[in-house]
Amino acid sequence: MRLGDNFRMRRATPADIETLTRFKALVHGSPGHPGHAIAERARSWLDGSHPIVRPSDWTVIDDLTTGEIVSTCALLSQRWQYGESEFGVGQIEFVGTHPDYRRLGLVRLQIEDLHAESERRGHLLQVIGGIPNYYRQFGYELALSWGGGRIGYACQDIVETPITEGRHHIRPATVDDLPQIAAFDRVGQRRSLLSVQRDDALWRLELDGRGELNVFRRLLFMIETDEGTPVGFFARHPKPHGELLWLSRCELAEGVNWLAVAPVIWQHLSTVDPAIRKIGCWLGTDHPLYRVFPQRLAQVEPAATFYIRIPDPALFVRQIVPVLEDRLARSIAASYSGELRLNFYRSGLILKWEGGRLVDLLPWQKPNVDQADLSFPDLTFYQTLLGHRSFVELAGAFADCLAHNEPARVLVDILWPKAPSQVWSLG
Repeated sequence: MRLGDNFRMRRATPADIETLTRFKALVHGSPGHPGHAIAERARSWLDGSHPIVRPSDWTVIDDLTTGEIVSTCALLSQRWQYGESEFGVGQIEFVGTHPDYRRLGLVRLQIEDLHAESERRGHLLQVIGGIPNYYRQFGYELALSWGGGRIGYACQDIVETPITEGRHHIRPATVDDLPQIAAFDRVGQRRSLLSVQRDDALWRLELDGRGELNVFRRLLFMIETDEGTPVGFFARHPKPHGELLWLSRCELAEGVNWLAVAPVIWQHLSTVDPAIRKIGCWLGTDHPLYRVFPQRLAQVEPAATFYIRIPDPALFVRQIVPVLEDRLARSIAASYSGELRLNFYRSGLILKWEGGRLVDLLPWQKPNVDQADLSFPDLTFYQTLLGHRSFVELAGAFADCLAHNEPARVLVDILWPKAPSQVWSLG
């Protein structure tokens, strides 16, 4: 599709900051209630305060007859890890069109432009969150869980357990704490198949770089012994949502006794505001805190799901070869040799193994189900590839998701097991 004579697509400039901020408040709000929190977040992506986003990362469509901005999208470049393999990711955000200009294909034009830019930057996948089903038309699949957690009642008089080796206290984090916080966070990343990488500038953004209204703003706190030894950190929302306060990150150093420290964290969260009656722990589907408080944190909050687009599945699989070879070496199929043919019905992949090493990986241009080892309809392979669903879960949901022989059925669980991810978005 091409733009008509009345429209122009371009990249944003610093001169657009105020206009775009007002536009975001309008588009992402409701009648009579502008979306000020979303607008504040948009401003931080435009005014130079965000370490990795600039106005030129935005696409803008103008109506030339009125001179008004009528649609926008933005691209956030970042680094993720899959196991120990690091790669570039493009996150598309701030997709919005004025109500009077919807269903004209304006979003499609911008997303196609940002996909091309993302691939030019070397990103191996794109990610987006948002409208149910909508982004499938652009080649996305709901394939990566994020968040999820537990909710429990606040308790202001909880005390440390008798087995503690010492007492702990909590204080606000400072700039000097950021290297230690990064180290604690890496401990938690080991529980997550996919994780987002933060450099010094991005940690500084998390500490004090987001405005008061920014929906991604969190407060960082250090956990120390009474002797001043740091043992962990956590991040929480600045204020409760009604009677509920959310905890969004919580990590301790390896070897630290969670039974001793968790009650101190819980008491702190319970006393932040008199209105608080419940604590929400948005820490993923599995976290040590849930095992410390199995009864207190009995209410389960289901995870959300990111849309994922992988322009070149073969290129992505090559990136994670060390992870796949390590999984194979630790399995009952160590030193495996043979081919594994993955059929996606319109395309596919052929993985050639020798002695437990992936020696070749080829696109399968014209897959044939009769020659396939595993069949995945549409883009469902992404769900298994990213640990979102096990093969048996996919096969239970899709009758044409098939294992055509027993060795392949064994290998798919070894190479791509279901695995949790807790992606802490850069926002």
